[in-house]
Amino acid sequence: MKKVIALVLFGVAMFAAILWQAQKPPNTESANGPAAETAEQAEAILRTRAKQRWDAIIRNDFAAAYAFETPSYRAVNDLTTFMTRFAGQVSRENVNIARVEFEDPSLAKVTIELEFKAAVFGTIIDSVSYDVETWARIDGQWWHLPKN
Repeated sequence: MKKVIALVLFGVAMFAAILWQAQKPPNTESANGPAAETAEQAEAILRTRAKQRWDAIIRNDFAAAYAFETPSYRAVNDLTTFMTRFAGQVSRENVNIARVEFEDPSLAKVTIELEFKAAVFGTIIDSVSYDVETWARIDGQWWHLPKN
């Protein structure tokens, strides 16, 4: 009889523990730190960082743009290597962050609309190009992932 009472008490205690756990607020910690921001806030932060990166490129401030690359990229690629990606006969004029799509909370695709001027057979033309960039959230910060 004592075993039956002990089992019933154990079952009641387990049931109470499950109910108590279900009423606790969700864990606000994540692998990237406090999960205090909403999806809209995360998008706004990412849009700002992507725009700041491109504004630096437009100003030809490649050191500032380089700072947006992932720490792992910067560990193996110096600023000079980074700058070679932007050589050419193009004058970048303006950028618009057209779209942000989250693949998960730590990975996003950012579509940019880049207005530029180019010399074509001696004539300057205005044009627009679109590109999709990948951004990763690492240790709570958004970083640009360069294409191969």
